[in-house]
Amino acid sequence: MALLTTSRYASEETRKAARSLAASSGARFVARGKKTIAALAEFARRAGDASVGIVEERGGKPAFISSVEVLERGGWRWAPGFATCAKEPVAQAASKKGRRRGSGDETRWSGRKEVVDHEGKGKD
Repeated sequence: MALLTTSRYASEETRKAARSLAASSGARFVARGKKTIAALAEFARRAGDASVGIVEERGGKPAFISSVEVLERGGWRWAPGFATCAKEPVAQAASKKGRRRGSGDETRWSGRKEVVDHEGKGKD
């Protein structure tokens, strides 16, 4: 089973879509609130989940799902790839913005997906 949540400050439409997706796929939904990615990963690890799906939005509508791998030793990293929900490819939308917004503890993204082990070291 997996854990599913939304990005921070998500619209009601995105939260409803995430709850519906979790119910239909058998995933566990967790309200994001002010939780960091690290806190969500730790919650998922303790529950026995291997990943966290984050429903993100563009313009107040659900757009894509980022995936986070939960590491056995307690850390996390962005999983390669993502699922889109939007008509516009995510790469085009991201290139218009220039970078992905985050809470400060998340990896910044400027056109390519970095694999970062969040126990303090970056990986190539």
